[in-house]
Amino acid sequence: MRKINSEYKTAFVSEAGSELINNDYFGYVELEDFACYVVADGLYKGVDAESAKLAIKAVVQKFMERPSIKKRTIEGYLRAANKMLVLSSDRRRQRLRTSITVVVTNYEAMRYASVGNTRMYLYRGDQIFARSTDTSLAQRMVEREGSSQDKVARHRERNNLSTYLGQKNGFSPYISKKIPLKETDVITLFTRGIWENVDDSELVDVFAETGNNPREAVDIVEELLLFRQPPELENYTFAAIYVNKVFEDPNRRKRIKKIIIISIIVAVVLIAVALILFFWMRHRQQLRTDMEDHLTRVVMHIEHNNFPGALTEVQGAEGLARRLRDQDALAEIDAYLQFIEAVILGDTRLDEGRYQEAQDAFLRAQRESVLMDRLGFEDISRRLEITEDYINFFSLMELGDSLVMLGNYEMALTIYNEARAQASSLFFSAGRQQALDAIADVHERLTRADEREAAAAGAVEAEREAAAAERAAAIAAAAELMAQGDREFAAGDYIAARAFFQMAREMYLDLDDQTAAATAATRIALAESRLASREEQEAAALEFADLGDWFFNQGNFRTAQRYYTLARQIFSDLNIAWRVTQMDTQLELVRQALEQDPWGPPWGRAA
Repeated sequence: MRKINSEYKTAFVSEAGSELINNDYFGYVELEDFACYVVADGLYKGVDAESAKLAIKAVVQKFMERPSIKKRTIEGYLRAANKMLVLSSDRRRQRLRTSITVVVTNYEAMRYASVGNTRMYLYRGDQIFARSTDTSLAQRMVEREGSSQDKVARHRERNNLSTYLGQKNGFSPYISKKIPLKETDVITLFTRGIWENVDDSELVDVFAETGNNPREAVDIVEELLLFRQPPELENYTFAAIYVNKVFEDPNRRKRIKKIIIISIIVAVVLIAVALILFFWMRHRQQLRTDMEDHLTRVVMHIEHNNFPGALTEVQGAEGLARRLRDQDALAEIDAYLQFIEAVILGDTRLDEGRYQEAQDAFLRAQRESVLMDRLGFEDISRRLEITEDYINFFSLMELGDSLVMLGNYEMALTIYNEARAQASSLFFSAGRQQALDAIADVHERLTRADEREAAAAGAVEAEREAAAAERAAAIAAAAELMAQGDREFAAGDYIAARAFFQMAREMYLDLDDQTAAATAATRIALAESRLASREEQEAAALEFADLGDWFFNQGNFRTAQRYYTLARQIFSDLNIAWRVTQMDTQLELVRQALEQDPWGPPWGRAA
């Protein structure tokens, strides 16, 4: 009933101009509740005369199947027409391309859609109320420069289109919002043959002077065009739709009242939802603030060497992160947790006297520290040094005991005195007393040995003394090898330490001293264990160096600098001088790159 209770008048003209074939096409259909008006302009001469017609037929057919003023539906009309042209182009092996503008109205309001450089102008009174824009390079350049719209008509890029019908990829039509219509509105659709030769101001004058007859306006526009007699007149099409009466819905007031009631209900619901959301978001923000406060205190406790306090704070942050379901925060917190628990485990094992386990825990914590910008690295290194000193003390005591069992009291005294000095530096009173007791025992043994030697006489005793001296010399040599191995071990040269321990073990086996040989074997295993740990650190350093190379090649110089610095620190700790030199070279390259591009983004540039 909408069409009967409204009045829309349509007139149009479509001619070939100075061309042999008219590539333009105009079509429209008016149904009971909706009307559709379409203008198309073929982009190539010859075959595109058919493409414009095919496109309009496709749009009108889709409109007849599903008349609607909805934005998504109108876009579907154009996409169906575009698909049809693409398939026809492939089938005929001819380029079918066209510009098109579609106007759909429900006799109360209108919506237009366009691709290419056909145009729609809506005139209200003596001015242009709404207008389409071309999808051309010229249109973009004019908009960027802020120039007059009339400049598009003379711009050399006016037919260089970014979107058009018949486009396989990147097809993107413009769909307008819904525009309410008023009586005396005039909707015009026209092609480039018109807008290239007739100014917008002239069109405004035409509709300001004519009455309610669209045919009169169309004829005047054609006369203006032909009067100019352009040397090369393109195909031209001009259609005018006069809105003499707009449909008025008799149930409009009831519908408006219903809409107002529904709007109030929706507004109340939205306000309630907004309040709930506000308090929920504020609660989440408070949780996040509390979580960040916990993490701040975690770092503060670690910097002050208070790892139990840091553990309490990180556990509090973990609970809040789980409530927030923040996976990124949980990953960060897990890294803190692994690091802190490793340090606390090391402290516990150190207090329990389980020094090898303490050393393993501190080494793991040290690796975690490197991944967290060396947080707490110095404190962990001190713990590791203390642990290694304890291990060295007990190693010296075991070596002294072995020498006592072999009867090499002089060497045993030397080793026990070293152990006593080590315990004193550690303020390890129990260990110091243990070393003193061992020293006293050796002195007592020496006294008894002297008494036995004084009582011994004769050639047989001399022979025994010679044999004992020879064995003692061999034992001393083996003990010296063990001591040298211990010194190399303490200095961190585990390869040299293992070699000395192996030589000592061979000598003890020759002396048939299984106990001392077993002690040497224990030292060999310890050195090999330490070598394995060193290889792990070296592997981690190499991985950091590789990451630095990758980020450097990507142009992310700041991140590359960070990984090169981490690698250099580990190589320096491992005393691998040539690797340290290599990292210094890479850091110098990073520094030069940053000097050349100091304002570059910290994340680098795309390769």
